[in-house]
Amino acid sequence: MRQLAIILVVFIGTFACSPLFSQSVPIPEAKQSTIGYATVAEALAALQANPKVHISVQNGWTVATDSENNTLWSFSPMGHPSYPAAVKRVVEENNGTVFVHMDVLCQADKAACDSLVQQFQQLNERIRQHMQHGT
Repeated sequence: MRQLAIILVVFIGTFACSPLFSQSVPIPEAKQSTIGYATVAEALAALQANPKVHISVQNGWTVATDSENNTLWSFSPMGHPSYPAAVKRVVEENNGTVFVHMDVLCQADKAACDSLVQQFQQLNERIRQHMQHGT
């Protein structure tokens, strides 16, 4: 799974440099947070306090790697349209198929949050394909 963390970090660098784009169909929203924390700030503080989680900054994004739980967190930087936002991704492999499970808590406006989700969905698909085919 260390390879997974390296792959995800490389793709985060690619993502952080790409512009936001608009989405024509609004993304459905959960009634409450699905990341395990009520706010983005609470999630970041808890991860920073966990000595087993590696925190880094990549192109302005705060990235928290929880290798023990195969989880990668991405926090949008101040000044980004989606700020504050937390994206929690868990990558799993089952019978040779790679799955990227994603939960997002975005406390910005709906359009910026929808754009963030769409970008991460595309990023997740590239990661899944990369890991699936080893390319």
